[in-house]
Amino acid sequence: MPPELHPFIIHLAVGLLVAAPACDAAGLILRREGLLHAGRWNTLIGTVAAGLAVLSGIAARAELGPHSAAGEALLNLHNAFGYVMLVFWVPAALWRAFSPAARAEPLPRPPTLTGPAR
Repeated sequence: MPPELHPFIIHLAVGLLVAAPACDAAGLILRREGLLHAGRWNTLIGTVAAGLAVLSGIAARAELGPHSAAGEALLNLHNAFGYVMLVFWVPAALWRAFSPAARAEPLPRPPTLTGPAR
């Protein structure tokens, strides 16, 4: 994977993984099935993009020239953050992909007092 793609791929992953819980929360609050589907797909595609970002980051690090000790420390922190994000998002994506409980189904509407009596 070309290391030049790392900035693009990582920002795609970040955008999708930030939007995923926002879509889920809005879908639950507004009871919109489409938002729940968007949250699910953002989680799945964002996690794949995060994995590709880690791979492209490894390739980019291999092509780096010499840098300072401070640069090395920052790069190590950057790498660790990428791995931590994968550890968090991969199980969430697997759950969203395969768990029947994670299927995008809107919550039922609560009963209202203004409806007709039955």
